[in-house]
Amino acid sequence: MSELVYRALKRVVKNRGKKATIMVDGYTDFLFLNQDGLPKVRMNYNNMVRGLVKKYNKKHKEPLSNITPHSLRHSCASLLLANGVPLKHIQEWLGHSGFTTTADIYAHLDYRSKITLAQGMETGLALPESGNFGSKWSNMT
Repeated sequence: MSELVYRALKRVVKNRGKKATIMVDGYTDFLFLNQDGLPKVRMNYNNMVRGLVKKYNKKHKEPLSNITPHSLRHSCASLLLANGVPLKHIQEWLGHSGFTTTADIYAHLDYRSKITLAQGMETGLALPESGNFGSKWSNMT
């Protein structure tokens, strides 16, 4: 954890004050609480991002589209994949219970693998310049 993240988390804990311990599904000590001292939920984050987008759009000529925490998560996973992070690592990072969930959503974005496959096919299927159209695989035993 970087020093910057550590200080930010310490500030969050300090600012939330002493609230009653809330237990949800066996979990306690939530980091982000709402005004009532309850753990923040998806709606809280959706509203926060919607407010930030609205504020941005008031000050800029080219407005941002509808951005949600989920679209940010999807964009992050797509960028990780585009930069060579294995799909299995992305699955673990996203918390998907099964690999097939991640593969079904992101496999179509794995452009680099498609290029590698195409290059492999091109190499394997290339016609010899000598005019010899025999199988390239016949010598392999």
